[in-house]
Amino acid sequence: MSTPDHQFVQRALSALSAAEAGPSPSDLADAPMMHLWVPLVTPKGGPTLHGYATGHPDFWVACVRTSWLIALDRDAGWARTLGRFYLLDPPLASAGTHVFDREPTPAEAGAGIRRFDCPGYRPVTDPEVLEAILAEHAARFRQLAAEGKTS
Repeated sequence: MSTPDHQFVQRALSALSAAEAGPSPSDLADAPMMHLWVPLVTPKGGPTLHGYATGHPDFWVACVRTSWLIALDRDAGWARTLGRFYLLDPPLASAGTHVFDREPTPAEAGAGIRRFDCPGYRPVTDPEVLEAILAEHAARFRQLAAEGKTS
């Protein structure tokens, strides 16, 4: 494994440990808020979140795609990426925007349903599918660590 891969896996393992422990009050106090978010899978297969972030340390309000998504707890209202925790406001679907690879039908458009599009990225609208993707990646990071490919 090359040095950048090593560093990536080490960051992923550290973020995974933080997610499993759950965010501390300090983590949540410092966390940006993600509004109207949708999970995506990158063209290379990595999970990420896309939405509007407020309170981010690098920008106050912006439409962003996060670093690699490590964990997401909808019930507790947080997500963990490689870089940080995010607080979760309601997801994009709650605003009447549905994610699909086609234009809304006239009836859907009349009901206020809008199309979300992020070329090259695949939306993950089923929470169980997202959990499976996150679990698969977590297992792979742990496997690399067990094989000694991160030391």
